[in-house]
Amino acid sequence: MHDAFPDGRRQRSRSLAVTVFLAVLIVLYSFSVSVNIAALTNPDSNRELQGQFPNAPGWFFPAVTIFAALNIVWAIALLRWKKWAFYALLLTSGVMCGLHVILYRALPAHVPIDPSEVDPHQVVMVSGSTIAGAVVILFVLLIVGGPRSTWRQLD
Repeated sequence: MHDAFPDGRRQRSRSLAVTVFLAVLIVLYSFSVSVNIAALTNPDSNRELQGQFPNAPGWFFPAVTIFAALNIVWAIALLRWKKWAFYALLLTSGVMCGLHVILYRALPAHVPIDPSEVDPHQVVMVSGSTIAGAVVILFVLLIVGGPRSTWRQLD
């Protein structure tokens, strides 16, 4: 993607990998926000969620939903060449990882008897690890490219 600086001095270019990765993050966080809002507002889904995570603090899922929505905003700001947006995404993702640690510790010791049953511990660990991994991958994609890296072109 190419964008001219506001004064027209030169064009900036972002690698396709950065653009695609940010687009994927936006789609995944949008899906997460949509699913969480549906689960929180539908009484049946909310009961099922509480059944899967019985000791989860009541504020956990609304907080994760808010932070996921903020990460959508930060990803869009990165597409608009704002360096502060990476730091904001790093902060909110770090908070989300911390929230997942809190949820993991709140879960009762449970080993699924039925092999088709998903262990909530695994769900929480995979979710938290994916959030952390996404930030690391994004940073690597931003700094690749030496003097013309996307990172060096951010405002």
